[in-house]
Amino acid sequence: MATWWDPEPPQFEVDVEALLRRLVVRVLARLTPGDAITDLDALTELVRWHAPMLSSEDLAGDVRIVLEQGELLGVVAHGAATAAGRALLEPEGLVEVTDELVSRARTTALFGTDLTAIVPGSPDARLAALLDRAADREAQGTATSWRFSPSSVRRAFDQGTTAAELLEDLRSSAAGELPQPLVYLVNDVARRHGEAQVLDVASVVVGEPAVLAELAAHRKLAKLGLRAVAPTVLTSTVDAAGTLEALREAGYAPTRHTADGSIVLPARDQAEPTSAVREPEPGDRLAPDPGSHAERLLAAPTTGPALLRGQLARAMSDRYAGRLTPKQQQVCWQLEAGLPVDIEYRGEHLVIAYPELDGDVLDVWSLGERAYRRLELAKVELAQVSTAVSLA
Repeated sequence: MATWWDPEPPQFEVDVEALLRRLVVRVLARLTPGDAITDLDALTELVRWHAPMLSSEDLAGDVRIVLEQGELLGVVAHGAATAAGRALLEPEGLVEVTDELVSRARTTALFGTDLTAIVPGSPDARLAALLDRAADREAQGTATSWRFSPSSVRRAFDQGTTAAELLEDLRSSAAGELPQPLVYLVNDVARRHGEAQVLDVASVVVGEPAVLAELAAHRKLAKLGLRAVAPTVLTSTVDAAGTLEALREAGYAPTRHTADGSIVLPARDQAEPTSAVREPEPGDRLAPDPGSHAERLLAAPTTGPALLRGQLARAMSDRYAGRLTPKQQQVCWQLEAGLPVDIEYRGEHLVIAYPELDGDVLDVWSLGERAYRRLELAKVELAQVSTAVSLA
């Protein structure tokens, strides 16, 4: 296609195809303006009449190919020669004709006070990319229009553009001065851009500032991607289970909590299967009778004690605002874990389980007495020797 037309007339014996192309264009160019030859057979006979000695095994097929190629190049259309096709016969005016047919791409836009930008004609690639980045395209045709908005300008900033760079690019692409409303919009969006930051995190580590600073600087924990977002908060790029495991491997003793702050207890080990149920032996500590326990709960008033399974320590900590002793806090954690606890209460040694918090009173089951006891929480202390007994 690059050599579809040679300015010099081809030799009859050398290039039959080039001669046929020139002949078809010349025949169509001689038609009166407004006339056309749409019948392929008629055009073929006319070409044969002008060149009876033209050697071609399939003249009609060759003429059809010339027409298809000419239409693709804009030389012929609808059975007639175009202005470009006529100019091929007189090469002196070819450049002038093609310049009129091809409009040049626009490099500037008209910016309005209504936050619009209009490009009469086709914008060049640089101008179109700039306006698409900072504005929303509204219409496209003989003229293309864009509209600026806070969200569209923010989109440009999200891609790394600054206010100074954006205004400089817009000024260089404006046919005149940039309207003040557009300048105000760009500066206002730039002032608010990044006022809040959203981070991708997989888990969060909370604790004392000194401990968290140590964790963030620990080489073995670099794989967690720990980042301080507050003195008592670190973010991790690893999920909670992986972060927990890494902290423990590094020698720390973290606990896992849910989103509301309550502790996540590990699943109890499954008991080994047995072929027969073991009969209770003397001295076994038995769980409370389910029937009597249900009757007691049903008889309790609606405002009575609430079971705080998994939330006891947090509720007690909120109620007493840090006034619990370390041993009293340990009692809470052991009861939460479902383990009986040896305590000292007013000089009495008790083994308790199944906690309920009723105001300032801890309502528990006494395994030794096989009865419920109401204990003043402030007077409960962990016994010197603690014995954990499975309740399974």
